[in-house]
Amino acid sequence: MAQPFALSPLSDGTYIAYLTTGERLFLVRAAADVVELLGEEDTLSYGESELLEDTIEDPFAEFDGRRTSQQAPPPDPFGQADQTSPGAETIAENLERVLEALNTQDVPLAPTDPAVRRLLPDASLDPEVAAEFRKFTDFDLREQKVQRLLMLSGLLTEVDPSSDDNEHLPLVVRSDEAEAISAALGDIRLVLGERLDLRFDEDSELLHNFVMSIQQEMLEDRDEDDLDEETERRYIMGILFELAGYLQESFVECMLDDLRAKRGAQGL
Repeated sequence: MAQPFALSPLSDGTYIAYLTTGERLFLVRAAADVVELLGEEDTLSYGESELLEDTIEDPFAEFDGRRTSQQAPPPDPFGQADQTSPGAETIAENLERVLEALNTQDVPLAPTDPAVRRLLPDASLDPEVAAEFRKFTDFDLREQKVQRLLMLSGLLTEVDPSSDDNEHLPLVVRSDEAEAISAALGDIRLVLGERLDLRFDEDSELLHNFVMSIQQEMLEDRDEDDLDEETERRYIMGILFELAGYLQESFVECMLDDLRAKRGAQGL
């Protein structure tokens, strides 16, 4: 289980969380899928784009000889990625291609994918006002979100992976990166929440109970292969939803504590 964010004991203005290699891989893959949604859905001719044709299945592939079989890439939680791609490019290059393509588009369209609509909601109930507002903000918002997800992916992959499934490695975030990283985690969580059809607090509680029940069954030596495809997919998305939320919540609390401490030191 990931260890929550805390202020660095060195008092150098950084925040640190600790995650296993598997948790990092799950989050990087989720970030790539959200970027794919932002880069392809509605802004491009869907089905014709080659933006993520070479989507990396494993961002730690270059360290493959040092990893265990248990650290294989998780199934695609969003059902978006090309599972047959050769993975010849780095994940950063693929995400940058999405960002570059966003800058070449002329006419933003209102998202039809409900997950993208959660990321880029209408600014007004009036369709004409919403369309006009989207014309001037849509690409900038998409670009901003892609840049945040790029930053998160970069931080998650800057530490060499471990062959020990249980080893927790530091995720270090500078204070000037904090807001962007928290927002990126929030965007991942928004998309997952939409895919999981979470609408009320009760839905999140039911999801948590579902994830806990599957994990308990696995502890009792039930083979994960016994899960049907839909159950496994919901389980993986549930883990990601809770992981992203856990990290984001601890991060926000940590930043608030840091802010209060600084104000107290200044006598405010």
